[in-house]
Amino acid sequence: LGLTFSYSAWPWLQPKPSGSTEVIAVQPNIDPYTEKFVGAKAFIPFEQQLDRMWALAEQQITPQTRWMLFPETALDG
Repeated sequence: LGLTFSYSAWPWLQPKPSGSTEVIAVQPNIDPYTEKFVGAKAFIPFEQQLDRMWALAEQQITPQTRWMLFPETALDG
């Protein structure tokens, strides 16, 4: 038990690099009840949903950006 804990805790005990990381979090405000899914009242095709998310990200991206976080609805299916 002690060996397992020591092994799993090892990454957390290592020194952390200093500095910061630029992250973009995208929230496209697509209503899952009326816009997200086929058959919904105001359905937006998946490609247009993804285009909306990329457009939001592109407004904020800089050369220092290292990560972009999209909601799980960015995955089709």
